[in-house]
Amino acid sequence: GCGDGSFTFTHFLGKTSGSFDVYTTIKNTQKYFHGNDIHNQTTSIRPKIIKNATKKIDFGIDWKGNLLDKAKDYKIYKKLIKHNLNKKFPFENDKFKTIFSNIFYWIDDPKITLSETYRILEKNGEVILFLPDEKFRKYLIFNQYIKNNFKWAKILDRGIHDNVKHCYTHKEWKKIFSSTGFKIKFHSTHLSNNLIKFWSVGLRPYSPFLIEM
Repeated sequence: GCGDGSFTFTHFLGKTSGSFDVYTTIKNTQKYFHGNDIHNQTTSIRPKIIKNATKKIDFGIDWKGNLLDKAKDYKIYKKLIKHNLNKKFPFENDKFKTIFSNIFYWIDDPKITLSETYRILEKNGEVILFLPDEKFRKYLIFNQYIKNNFKWAKILDRGIHDNVKHCYTHKEWKKIFSSTGFKIKFHSTHLSNNLIKFWSVGLRPYSPFLIEM
């Protein structure tokens, strides 16, 4: 789920000119309120790069062609592939040393996707994943207020509650990993309860207005 590549470019210390803003490619934010990805638009990024990223990634995968077209401009992926990760991966066995993803909680069946990940990973390879635990769903604005039938909560939720398909405890995630051949080498919690609340109520619902500003 490499998206438009902007986060990876920044993480690898790439820099663009001060006048560049990735959000200027978003011409219409109205679809946001209907649960659509407003980043998935055809406008090219075309950043003015003043410092190249210090590293490159062999393959970047996403199922949205528009985002892949934008990712090309950063020149951090040696090859970009359009593919739905719910389906069999387009790689041979034992191909990769390291795999990273932050979208496994969106896919239909994590066991199937993890099994495919295990297949294409080298024997001593590593997978690095960002995954939500049970607290993430608990503190979403939808769950905080929808039980009392507050319609505004459903409007502000904007489909997030339905999109986050897999929120499990550490024990449950561990069981899923074990069933697909993996073992957990390291685990840490990266989102605090207060940060989830702040993001859910104070940032995410208002992001289209912030983008327009």
